[in-house]
This record gives sequence, C-alpha cells and structure tokens, in this order.
Amino acid sequence: KGEAMEVEEAKTKSGEGGENTCPLDVDSNDVPSLFPVLIYLGPFLSASPVLFVRVVKKLGAWMSATKEWKHLLRTETDSELERVLTRCLMPALSLLGSNAFLNVELWSILKRFDYTIRYRLYYRWKDWAPSKHPELLIGSALARSGAKKLLRRMSKETVRKCGRLCYKLSNNYPIAVGSQIIEHMKQYDGIAQPFVDGLRTVLPLSLDVLVFELLSTLSSFPDKLSSDGLSIHPALKNLATLLGLIYRRVLEKVDLTPIVQYVLNQLKAGESADLVILQQLISKMAGIDYILVMSESQMKGYSGSPKLRELSNPFFSTIGSVEEKKKLTRATQTLKRVLLRDNLDRAIVIGICKQLDQISYETDFTQLKCIGNLHDMCLEVLFQYAELLHDHSILTEELGSPKGSTKSLAIPKISLRQLLHDFKLSPECAFHILRPYLKKIYADVPCVAGERKLVSMVPPRKVEEREEGEHDSAEEGETCEEESDEVMPDASSEFPKLQDELVGVIPPNVSPALALSFWSLSLYDIYFPKERYKEEISRQTASMQRLEKLPVALEDDNGRAKPRGEVEREKEARRAEIENVRNHIAVLEVDLPAQERHCAAMHEELSKIKGNFFGSQGLDSTYADFLQSCIIPRVLFSGLDSLFAAKFILILHQLDTPNFFTISLVGNLVKVLPMLVLSCTEVEAQFLGNFFHELMSFLFKWRCTPVEVCKDEFLKKSVAHVK
Repeated sequence: KGEAMEVEEAKTKSGEGGENTCPLDVDSNDVPSLFPVLIYLGPFLSASPVLFVRVVKKLGAWMSATKEWKHLLRTETDSELERVLTRCLMPALSLLGSNAFLNVELWSILKRFDYTIRYRLYYRWKDWAPSKHPELLIGSALARSGAKKLLRRMSKETVRKCGRLCYKLSNNYPIAVGSQIIEHMKQYDGIAQPFVDGLRTVLPLSLDVLVFELLSTLSSFPDKLSSDGLSIHPALKNLATLLGLIYRRVLEKVDLTPIVQYVLNQLKAGESADLVILQQLISKMAGIDYILVMSESQMKGYSGSPKLRELSNPFFSTIGSVEEKKKLTRATQTLKRVLLRDNLDRAIVIGICKQLDQISYETDFTQLKCIGNLHDMCLEVLFQYAELLHDHSILTEELGSPKGSTKSLAIPKISLRQLLHDFKLSPECAFHILRPYLKKIYADVPCVAGERKLVSMVPPRKVEEREEGEHDSAEEGETCEEESDEVMPDASSEFPKLQDELVGVIPPNVSPALALSFWSLSLYDIYFPKERYKEEISRQTASMQRLEKLPVALEDDNGRAKPRGEVEREKEARRAEIENVRNHIAVLEVDLPAQERHCAAMHEELSKIKGNFFGSQGLDSTYADFLQSCIIPRVLFSGLDSLFAAKFILILHQLDTPNFFTISLVGNLVKVLPMLVLSCTEVEAQFLGNFFHELMSFLFKWRCTPVEVCKDEFLKKSVAHVK
C-alpha cells in the first residue's frame, strides 16, 4: 500500500491526473526536432519533473508510432536518440530524488532496446555523465553512502525493512547503488539470500542496471583465482551465487540472455573459471546439482530408473514447498527458452567439452592442483548441463506424428558425425551428449516381445544365418517391426551408419561393433540394482508409515491453540505428502521388473553379436588399443562410467566372448596403471579406484576359491592363453 501511495503521489506531483501545466506542446511526429534542445539542456531537465514526464511520454509515443528510431540505432553507434538518453534523461533521473513513477516511465523507453544497446547506455550513464556534471558526483556519493549503511544492517530479521529502503535508494540513481551492492557482496559470504529476498519490490530498471553492474564486474575481475592460486576466488563464487538467486527470485523482471551469452563468450575466450556462473544458474533455476564423487549406494541408485535416480539424489529433498516447485518450473522453462534462442544450447555444450581439453593442454595456469580442480569443475558443469538438456528435451526438435501413430518423433539437432568429426570432440563427451537420443531414434521400437530397447545394436542378419530355434521369435519380431516401421527408422540400416561414423575415431584393429556397443550403452542397460530397489522401497514404506502415525500439532510453540483453518491446511499438506510417498513406491515397484527384463534382453542382444567383437589375430595389440580408446577414457570420465566399464568387461567374460581372455586384458591394464595414477586429477583417481574395486572384487574370488576356477571353463581358456 505504501508503494502504491508513493506512485500515486508521484503521478500527482508530475502532473498526471491533474491540470497539465507542462509547457511542452509538440506533436509526436515532431519529437526528433527536440533532440538538440534536450541534449543542450542535459541533466538540468530535473528542475521540472512535469517536463521530464512529458518528454518521456512524447518520446514513447513517437517510438510507438514510427520505426525510424530502429534505423537510427542500426546505422549510428552514437545517434541523437542515444545522446538524449545518456546526456539528458538518465542523468536527470539521478537528480530528481526517489520517484518510482519517473523510474517506471524511463524504463518504458529503455525496455524497447536490445540488451546490448541498454548496456551501452548504462556504461555512459556511469562513466561519461559524472565526468561532465559535478552534480551527478554528489548524487552518486550520497546514493553510495545510503546503500552502504543499508547493507550493514541487512539480515534475515530486517529483510523487509531493508528491501523497502533499497527500493527507495535505487529509484533515482540505480547505477551507483548497484555498484555499491556488488562491492559489498564480494566481501561477505552468506548475505546473498537475504538480500535477494528484499528485491521483490525493486523496479525493473534498477534490477536491469544491477545485472549490468554484475556483468561489468565479472568481465573486469582482476584475478579469478584465490590468493593461493589453487581454487576459484571466493568473491567470484559470491557473485555467481547472487546471479543465480536473482534469476530465480525475480525472473519476470530481468533478462536472462545477457548472462548466458556472457558465459558462451567466456568459453570461446578460454576463461574456464566463469563456468561457476553457469553452474549456479542451473543449480538455482533448474534445481539440478550433480555429484561427481558418489558413494556405492548412490552409484547403484543412479544406475536404476529415473525415479530411483531422483530419490537417490541427496538434493532431492531440498527443493521446498509446492510453491517453490512452481517457481522452479517457471525458471526452468525460461532458461530453456533462452537456450533454444540462436542455438545457444549446442554452442554451450560444445564449448564446455572443448574447455576440458583446453584446461589440460592450453591453459595459462601454472599450478597443477589448480589445473586439476578446474578440470574437475568443468566436468561437473558438463554433467549438470547435459542433465538439463536430457531432462527437458532441449537438444531435440519435433518432427510431428508419423502416419498411423500418435507418438511424436524427436531427433537431436546435432549428429554424432558432427560432434566427432566436425567439432573434434572426444568419444566420451560426444556419446554422453547423444546417448539418450540414440536410443530414442534407433532403438525405442514399441515392441512388447522381449522389451528390446536397443535392437540397433544388432546388425542385420540373413535368414539363412539364423540359428535353430529362432524361427518362432523371428516371426514375432516381424510383427513388431511391421507395427513400428511407421514410428521409428529401420534399426538395421542405422547400425552400419553409426559404425561408419566411428572410422578415424577408434584404432583400426578395434571392432566398430565392439566400440559402438561399448559407447552407446549406459549402466542402466547392463546392470540391474535389485537390492537398491528393495532398499529404497523399504525406506519409502517406513517413511509413509511414520507420516501416518505422526499426529498434527494442535498447539503452537507457545502452547496456544492453532486456528482451525491452519490445522486443516497442515492436515491437507500431510495427506499430500503421504500420497506423494505412496506414488514413489508404486513407480519403483513397476520399474523394478521393467529394468530386470530390459537388462536380460540387452545381455541377449550382446550375446548375438559377441562374435564380431574380437578377431583371432593380434589380440595383444587389440587389447591395448581397446583399453586406450574405450576403457580408460570412459573410466576417467565419471563414477558411473567407471562402474559401467568394469561391468562391461565382466559381461564379456560371462558371455564367453570368442577370443576374449580376461586375464590378458587385466594384465595389459595393470601395465599402464602407474602412468594412469600419475596423470589423474583428484576426482579421476577416485573414478579409477571405483573401477579397480569393482573389477578386482570379482577377480579376487578366483584366487580365494580354486574350486570356482575349475568350474569356470572360460577362465581356464583365459589362463591357458596367458601361459
């Protein structure tokens, strides 16, 4: 109410709603003729607030009626319109005092411009105008002093009061107040959240100027590393956190495009430290936080269905109430729209992947510890950003529903060939980006028989090559293929294409079928965490029982009886929470047998093409190249990928893959182990430890139980080959 009264009072003072005493009486089409007069008048237009309002309104009417101003901005970098704004209207606002109405009126003009033009105007407002007019220096000093006193008193208890004072201070001189706020945020930790909570009443012009000041500070940051040179500077982290909170809290008042474009430009310039900004944006706006180093329980949870991965995420319970989830959804959709604009989604993910190699080989940093930390942070941001792309289908485009089907086809905007050959990305990065989309395009055939999810892994076979006993299943498969031809491309025709795209990426003596099988599968396809499913179902069941037994408090902390409406709301929230847990249990009970059938079908598909994996000649060189081009890169990529690599080797052993000898492969792996350990970052060393723990825990059984060795015929062949 107080803010509304201030706006109405400002309207009355400026002549709105009352008698018009403004001496300006010019037709809208003749507004350009006033530009020289306004430029000459400068900031002293503030002597008449009524005249200021009339000028702004006439200027707005002229801009709405004609497109001439757009032509001026395109042809001239310092047009008369820009000079009117930077030499007259914007400096005059700084001398008019705290007037919300004048701030809103000026924003009605500035919001028509692209953010690049607005930021150019803000820069001149900040640097050029005070150097020409001493009055502006006095106003800037007063605004800075008031902002400094305000920020010293800010805390959780004084958020509302300080927010209102900040609203008043930033109405007339937002460029000075924003600069002081950023200086304060750089020095102190933990005050970004209460400060952003107080920004709800701040006007859009003040927020836009604050974002401009943040970008100016970030782009001119003297040293983005800490004093010891081993990590990101704490001030840079504080500003990144502030940006993420601003865009989540007051998203409807600020433009997100400048920040995303700034991150992309910094990636092009090789500034990997600025990835912390993208990390905070995704974390605060989309609620996605990725853990590089996972416990054994978390890795098993992440190898399950989407619901099990969601419940295994330690950040899942920190999202908040239903209202907070709605805000998170709106912020995520806004981030998605900005990324889809001008193909920023593809440019950013390629830039992050390029940065991984640039940090290792082309960086200017000298501390090995710092290089390792930056590499690990870049890897974490890549997984975080890829999860955003996958969860919200940002990297796909719809083709519409095929004839006779209600399902809409979605394909990725970028192909595997482009990533591997045009952009020169490593296989681990390229396949991590496209792995979910490869399944959707080539394999997600709606065939119930066997629930085969990756039929594209099986190359086409002639009828005479089918084994005995396959006739009936083949006939059933034909029926499924007839139903799915209208929905998906022919998987058999895509398999050779994918193999051709790997030419030049993998060594020639490594089978393309083996490489494609290894890179295109995920841990979900080959490993079934049955115990983890049962553990999570038991945990959710216990949580539901606890909620059902927990009574709703009828009294507050002071012993007073709560109002009836408040008690009913708490009961309704409790019922909604119980229903939510019940839904989790129901989904997990459906996902458990579905993944079990899927893994069994995937093992069956691998058994059909295992004969194409290894040849009979040059096995030692094949093992070495397979380790160098497939196993080791994926092991060092993430914790889940290291577990996948170990499981894949064990599956090759269990399937009795021809010409594959487990002991020989492990022997080649042990030979390169010292070099691997010495060249790993801290996080990569933990990935390597996960891989060897999973692999050796299986191989150690052979040493401890000689009886089992005798039963394993395939192991006997492997030992004989080594001898």
